[in-house]
Amino acid sequence: VNREAALLKVMVSCAVEWDILPHNPLQGLKSLREAEKREVDLTQDQAGSLLKMLPQAVADIVEFAIYTGFRKENILSLKIEGIRFHDLQPTGEVDLIIKGGKRKNFLLNTPAVEVLRRVIGKRKKGFVFLNPQTGDRYWNINITFDKAVRRLGLTVQGTKFRFHNLRHVFANWLHKQ
Repeated sequence: VNREAALLKVMVSCAVEWDILPHNPLQGLKSLREAEKREVDLTQDQAGSLLKMLPQAVADIVEFAIYTGFRKENILSLKIEGIRFHDLQPTGEVDLIIKGGKRKNFLLNTPAVEVLRRVIGKRKKGFVFLNPQTGDRYWNINITFDKAVRRLGLTVQGTKFRFHNLRHVFANWLHKQ
């Protein structure tokens, strides 16, 4: 709401400046109070404990999320055909459909590529992360992930640690390097 109100205030100010409106009825409109941003700080030890607590197939997904910061659905729907490994370097790139339906290319760092190579093995096509029970892609890992998080007592500012928080872990770890 604050972002939309700010945009409207600028538009109305321009209308006044251009003599379209006699005065700005939004002048003095105060912004609403916003909640503090969630500070997510997962240590490498906590991340290691989380990965050990999860079944290997789900641990691979979580590890890839930590190394890339990708959204859960982007990871679960990732196909081998959308990945390009670089020949001369231990890096790669992937095309993802991001929020808003746009396609974007992302570079992959060495640890992320190592996870992909390990998970894909000799397969040439299909989904990267397969549920070993069904042989198909994962549609949801929330129950398994949440159970491990509860057992470890991982929280963020008093609330449950969520898969989405792995995006912030990626950013924090990248920032600390």
